[in-house]
Amino acid sequence: MNRTVRLASIAALLFAVSCVPSLFAQADLMTLPEPAATAVDSVALAEPDVSIGDAVVEELSLSLVALWTLDPGAPFEPMEFTSMASYAQAGSTDAASTDAVTAASESEGEWVEPAPEPVIPPGLLNNQYYRESIRLKRLADEAFEYGDYDASAALADQSARAAIRSDEYIVERLKAKADADALAAAKAAAAKDAAEREAAAEARRLQMLAADNAISEAKARLDWALGVGADKTYPTQYGGASLAYDAAVGARALEDWNGAVANARRVLDLLADVKELAPLPLTYTVRSWAEHRDCFWNIAGYPFVYGDPTKWPMLYEANKAKLRRPDNPNLIHPGIVLTIPSLRGEVREGAWVNGRAYSPLPPKRK
Repeated sequence: MNRTVRLASIAALLFAVSCVPSLFAQADLMTLPEPAATAVDSVALAEPDVSIGDAVVEELSLSLVALWTLDPGAPFEPMEFTSMASYAQAGSTDAASTDAVTAASESEGEWVEPAPEPVIPPGLLNNQYYRESIRLKRLADEAFEYGDYDASAALADQSARAAIRSDEYIVERLKAKADADALAAAKAAAAKDAAEREAAAEARRLQMLAADNAISEAKARLDWALGVGADKTYPTQYGGASLAYDAAVGARALEDWNGAVANARRVLDLLADVKELAPLPLTYTVRSWAEHRDCFWNIAGYPFVYGDPTKWPMLYEANKAKLRRPDNPNLIHPGIVLTIPSLRGEVREGAWVNGRAYSPLPPKRK
């Protein structure tokens, strides 16, 4: 069985050999008596010149006991001597994470899966502290080979400290990078939020502009229709258009841009058939004889009716059922609404409005 004896064990071995030189010279003649104190706790250790851990002290004590109980006559068991510097870097990097996982496992009574190691860039691993640790390790190994164990131990301790500082440096740089990444992400999120707000504001501005333009166009058309007397010649269309315009203005006040545009377009649709020269009227309301001299003869002579009083029989036949005495065309009362039949195929619609300009009667067919 091979045994690994660290640097502290080597120091103990050298001390034992220097005290009992005849032990190896007279291996077959002499057997040393077992010392009075063989327990580990009773071995007195000198204060080391370098900083060593409790584990090393424990190995040193065990090594001294092994040396005192060594049988020179027994076949010699080969020993493997390894420099502490070789363990310095392997142990320093893993110590913190291993201790944390072990402590968590013991406190909770169950195994805790260790957290995944962060991805460290190769350039960050090869930092100045790591390179110094490697250099000191090499010097410690060389000192060990030359037999300068005190120097080797001191160099190994310095190498371990440099390795720990390398780990700390890596943690610092990773944290700095994480902070920088978080800051960049926050700035990107803020920029995105600002862009979204700006886009929303621009969309609102365009919607408001579209609503204002639509309402303005509807208002212009409504004013024009009123100017040409559409409120009288097209009362239904004009009334509906007025209501739609009011709805458009109300929707705009509530920032319902789509509703404002829809109602403004309805105004245009309702007034689309309104003409500046209104079509010839379809109906005429009889006025008093005393003031206007209304009778079938005179009514037929109006330019918006037939423009020819001799056409009165056509007007009479179409409306005699409305007369109090249908058999008497000379008796006509004010307020009767007469229907004006088409004379030459002209389109007639709506009621006659006093003062309204009407389209002329089509010319006679040849």
